[in-house]
Amino acid sequence: IIMYLDIMEEAQAKYPRDDPRNRDIHCTVITPELVDRIKKLGILPTIFGPYVYYHGDKLIPAFGEERLERMFAAKSFLDAGVRIAAHSDHPCAPYPPLMAIHGLVNRKTKAGRPIGSSQKVSVTNALRLYTVNSAYQQFDEDKLGSLEEGKLADMVVLGENILTVPTERIKDISIDMTIIDGRVVFARKPGQDS
Repeated sequence: IIMYLDIMEEAQAKYPRDDPRNRDIHCTVITPELVDRIKKLGILPTIFGPYVYYHGDKLIPAFGEERLERMFAAKSFLDAGVRIAAHSDHPCAPYPPLMAIHGLVNRKTKAGRPIGSSQKVSVTNALRLYTVNSAYQQFDEDKLGSLEEGKLADMVVLGENILTVPTERIKDISIDMTIIDGRVVFARKPGQDS
């Protein structure tokens, strides 16, 4: 991360651009100093939401608890005012978006062990990382990321209210319908897995 920030700082000084929206994909293990520098440079981190769930149990011996507390540190970035987004990193982990949101909100491994609990975010913030903030990072905020007049009607209809179910169940919510550009491309039939 330090080398990337050094390069981006040099590039921005040498070739300044308005609104460059340079991204750091993963931005894995950070420190408060790195968060400050990322904010100062206007870098937009994109973190790997489901990583703790899928890979956390393997990481504990390799990284240790203290470093894992700073891995994919969504809350630290949000608290600092850094506009982060999130991604699945498929095929390194399965891609289901609700599992990714589940990972950011609960910060538990597949075996149920908490990792980096101080980095948990609210369901609303997790949704923003995958919608509004992701659209912003790719310069598509005028057509994607939120349901507004004039934007593409890309959305899913969930079987339960993601804002009110117990957070441990987010990964189990069914996807009842998927709509892309206003067209239904998937509609779950009764009894069908989503």
